[in-house]
Amino acid sequence: MHDACLYVRHLSHLLHGAALMFFLMRCATLWPRRNEHAVVRLMLLIMALIAGLLVKDLCDLAGEGWLSGFVVNLSTCLDMCLVPVITAFSFRILAPRWTSAARVAAICTPSVLLTAAYAVFRTDAVFNIMYIYTAVLVAVWAFFTLTGVARYDRWVKDNYSDADRLSVAWLGGATIALTCWYVVWAVFVLQHGWWSVAVYMVFLIVIWEIIYRYTMRHAILADAPDMLRPLPGRGQNQRYSPVMRSLPATLETYMGRERPWMDPSLSLSELSQAVGTNRTYLSDYINNSLGTTFCDYLNSFRIAQACSLMAADSRLSLEEVAERSGFNSMSTFRRAFRKELGCNPAQYRKATG
Repeated sequence: MHDACLYVRHLSHLLHGAALMFFLMRCATLWPRRNEHAVVRLMLLIMALIAGLLVKDLCDLAGEGWLSGFVVNLSTCLDMCLVPVITAFSFRILAPRWTSAARVAAICTPSVLLTAAYAVFRTDAVFNIMYIYTAVLVAVWAFFTLTGVARYDRWVKDNYSDADRLSVAWLGGATIALTCWYVVWAVFVLQHGWWSVAVYMVFLIVIWEIIYRYTMRHAILADAPDMLRPLPGRGQNQRYSPVMRSLPATLETYMGRERPWMDPSLSLSELSQAVGTNRTYLSDYINNSLGTTFCDYLNSFRIAQACSLMAADSRLSLEEVAERSGFNSMSTFRRAFRKELGCNPAQYRKATG
């Protein structure tokens, strides 16, 4: 029994060191890219903070025999200071113009002040307030992030044709995972067994590696509205205005003649300029008169093109069909094809071949 406990203890120490090395390596990777945009800088800050907290935890482990309750609680308060930084990171992705440096500071200040207050007064009341405040902040952050992700993706589909590439659905998944991470962390703090340490370190590495990869692929959209607030309702149908009366024929002619949907990155603004109208009118016509999104509207032309190509030449691979139909990836092609026709491209080719 003693040997098993010793093994788990050594394993947890090994994983602790591995986690520290992981976050230091990610800091080294992010540092040269820190001037790209604020999201990268916040990711760098998070990685650096977690590395610092892991060093602090290693010092705690080295002196676990003499640590007082005050030191343990102060260490926990420092851990909880990470939550507002993660909140600012999520808000910066969903509302880049709203999340200014001053607002980031305002989000982080209460946790810093409560940690300082506990360090000075050493009362359980302050520590309990910090714990409750952090739990409430996690709930508020999760709510606004999950609702903001849904709004953001709806807006992307209404304004861009490559919605899959620009989607922030990954942030919703990361929010759920990080909420689970917070629960695992809370159990770790309460139990503080060696198995909980080992599980926590694995959880830490896996979650942040996934978030890191998606963050570095995230495209910043300068025209994105504030997703922390509800989007305005889709405009009233303006089909009785002169512009709206001529738009259907103009758009149909342009789509058939110029085939703009062959551009995988076509935006609503670009198409509205091409057909001589404004973004609001075109968006209103597609959303309300046609009852679809900009992304799905373009994909309907792409799917029709794909079906024609498959019927004309059975030797074309599905990858070639996708590329010649305006899709920038096979995953987007399959997803759009199934949504439009209820089957995947391979099934369609087999059924119609």
